[in-house]
Amino acid sequence: MATDKRRLIAENARSRIGWGYLYGATGWVCTAARVEQQAKQYPAYADLIRRYGLGKWLGKRCVDCAQNTRLAAAAAGLTLPSGATSQWKEDVWKRKGTIDSLPEDSEGLFLYRRDKSNAAVMAHTGVCLGGGKVSEARGHAYGVIESDLSAYPWTDWGELDESRASSVGVGGNTKDTEEDTGMSIAAGTVCRVANLKDGTTKLNVRAAASATSAKVTVIAAGDSVTVLNDTGTWAKITTAAGLTGYCMSQYLQAEDDDAGTTTDDARLAALETSLAALVARVDTLEKAAGSGQADG
Repeated sequence: MATDKRRLIAENARSRIGWGYLYGATGWVCTAARVEQQAKQYPAYADLIRRYGLGKWLGKRCVDCAQNTRLAAAAAGLTLPSGATSQWKEDVWKRKGTIDSLPEDSEGLFLYRRDKSNAAVMAHTGVCLGGGKVSEARGHAYGVIESDLSAYPWTDWGELDESRASSVGVGGNTKDTEEDTGMSIAAGTVCRVANLKDGTTKLNVRAAASATSAKVTVIAAGDSVTVLNDTGTWAKITTAAGLTGYCMSQYLQAEDDDAGTTTDDARLAALETSLAALVARVDTLEKAAGSGQADG
């Protein structure tokens, strides 16, 4: 039977269905400036980042596959590193198995797919929602989707150890065959509370970086805070009233984050001018790689 934390994991993963996908994204809103930053940081994915970031996902919150699972774990007060391979190798698992041994009660379990050419690399990850459904950040063309468990070639599953994964700073293999895709908010950045769940107008500020930690205060949508430190999942902040605590990074937006779509029109126009040439190039790459394969 699924534990309370596993149910929180599944509920949180379900809440991101419909979000966009950009390689390396950690939950921030996609702007032209962010797209260019990501393209420069991950040149191997630059064409895809520009094509879909300036097209399908502009103005939407975005993650990649490992950040999708990382945020789901964080909602239950549990910690995973960035990168699907790094997650799988981290010593935070209660049990693991191949996909043929996936328990019938799978809600809140994590799924992984091994790379065909290198079995030591996990090429994709997702979260079981129960009932044969999965939340996964499928790729640039798809975003975060709800998919059928049987419709994708998952190879392995894991259940987090709620004790070992409850510490905030998980160490170990945070970098191996994949780059760490976490992108934190710089210390000193002034952010506003934004993109809360439907029907929610307040954000909890907690004493520690855990969803089970005591509440220090609540802040309202639109309120400004100053970020002191950010892991990409939890941010340590100071409120306008001078209180210090932790909140989830995905609900913070730098106050100049939308500059790329409001005051940076010239830059956006230049990027859009080059987009047509990029589309042809990316189409060729996608046909070669296969349109149905996940890229995160």
